[in-house]
Amino acid sequence: MNGSKAMPALLDTLKKPTTFGLLALFAVAILLRVSVIGVGAPHITIDDDTAFEGGFLVWFGQAPPQRMYIESWLYGLVCIVVYVGKVFGGLVGTGIGVNLVADAYRDFYADPSAYVLAYRWFTLFVDLVSTWLIYRIARHVLGDRWGGWAAVIVAAMYVLSYNILWSGIVARPDSFLTLYCALGLLFYLRSDAGRQTGWLIASAVFLGIAGGQKLHGAFLAIFLSIDLLRVHGLRNGFGKFALLAGISGFFFCVAAGSPLFDPLMYLKLRMANVKDDASPWILWGEQFVTLLRGTGWIIVPATLVGIWMAFVARGTKEAERIGTLAVVALGWLLLFGSIRQMRAYWMLPALPVFYVMAVHALSSMRARTVGLAASAAMLAVLAAQSVKQISDLRAAPYQELQQWAFEDARDRAFYVLGYDALTAPKNTQCMARTRQVVQHLLDQDRAAGVSFTERHVKNWEERTTLMLFDMLGSKFDPGYEFYDFHSAPPEVFGSVVGWDAIQFLVVQDRFDLDLAPAVRDLLDSQFEFVAEKTGAGGGDAGLKYRIYRRR
Repeated sequence: MNGSKAMPALLDTLKKPTTFGLLALFAVAILLRVSVIGVGAPHITIDDDTAFEGGFLVWFGQAPPQRMYIESWLYGLVCIVVYVGKVFGGLVGTGIGVNLVADAYRDFYADPSAYVLAYRWFTLFVDLVSTWLIYRIARHVLGDRWGGWAAVIVAAMYVLSYNILWSGIVARPDSFLTLYCALGLLFYLRSDAGRQTGWLIASAVFLGIAGGQKLHGAFLAIFLSIDLLRVHGLRNGFGKFALLAGISGFFFCVAAGSPLFDPLMYLKLRMANVKDDASPWILWGEQFVTLLRGTGWIIVPATLVGIWMAFVARGTKEAERIGTLAVVALGWLLLFGSIRQMRAYWMLPALPVFYVMAVHALSSMRARTVGLAASAAMLAVLAAQSVKQISDLRAAPYQELQQWAFEDARDRAFYVLGYDALTAPKNTQCMARTRQVVQHLLDQDRAAGVSFTERHVKNWEERTTLMLFDMLGSKFDPGYEFYDFHSAPPEVFGSVVGWDAIQFLVVQDRFDLDLAPAVRDLLDSQFEFVAEKTGAGGGDAGLKYRIYRRR
């Protein structure tokens, strides 16, 4: 009987104009992403490579500590699926055996393009699911306003945000963070502010996973815990508060991994984040411009109006649900306004809440046409930002530096002063020399009497480098010989390896040469400028590198 009723209901849903609107929205999302899906491939930022490396290391319990475990597992699973597909497709010569992960890493190391593109497509799928969840959240809160189109407009705002393009192509964790936050928020709304315990538990699970995916996701659990006390008061709401906090806290620790399995390392990295926030070159006030630009300029004022309207409304279930999102929106605004080094894509999980509150304000206007016109203006602003983002991404020559290495430095060693923005395999000789440098750094700390605990926290990058080399058997030919300032500090590199073999010095724009006085002297006396190339990093434009050749 239930089945016979479900089919007509499904057909009725499919016939609704809003359903066609959503399908059109999915098509737009796919078209926008496909237009840049291959930009900069394999990478367009300096830390993309470490994300994928974490996906291989996590299989051996050694995910880089700056990467949450759940994030590394997602990368790892996608990479193994890609490799297995290549095996069955006859694209690689190795089979599937006990050394599967290391074999996959060797294939990735040689050419990561297929792995990166697969992860970008996976991220697109996740964004489509998130869009559907955002629509359901908006429909739950806004109901049938504007004939159901208010909820579609909220989803459209998310799809048209340039942040979704940036996060999806860079394959940052923020797209997945939005998915978990959307699930957590939707389940919380379905729990009727905690009155239905099963939905509240489900919400807590995904809120914890969200925090484990990326730390600021944990704030959504905090905001909703506050909302429980707002709705029920301290006496009646404390039990629900404790349930949400306890379950989400547990799943945060499991998903993040290092708070449970390597707590000292986790604390060290969090303290490093605080230190970065105190950096003198990050000016207070810039975060507010980022907040306005990242949401679509005119969204925040409308969101603030929606928050005010929600807090003055009383007495209905709709008012209670709107009040929940007002608490969350206000919390996100206060959080982002306090972060000096704010990045727009960090707001991705908060954007749906901002958009719901903005549309709530507009759809509450007595003049329907004015509200619809304002919504259209917001969509136009967001669309213009996305078009510009696509143009910027497609215009940036992220692969210039890599192409130079492939063409001019295949058989000649070079040293990078700055971030290593190359996606190229190191050859056997380079691995051996890098291992010498890394081992020298480790031996220095032991000789200096640095305690085991201090060395464990300090030297995780060195241990990661050695483990990745071991996965390759410390052999890879043909490859390239290049070193960089961070993994092979110049003072150690000069004493252990020497500079005679270095034929090129590659200097990142704005790199402070006073940090490497020995190299600065070499640059002045023995090298000449030959070219400037763009490499991965630097946001929309890439990072500029000046190339100097030995005279």
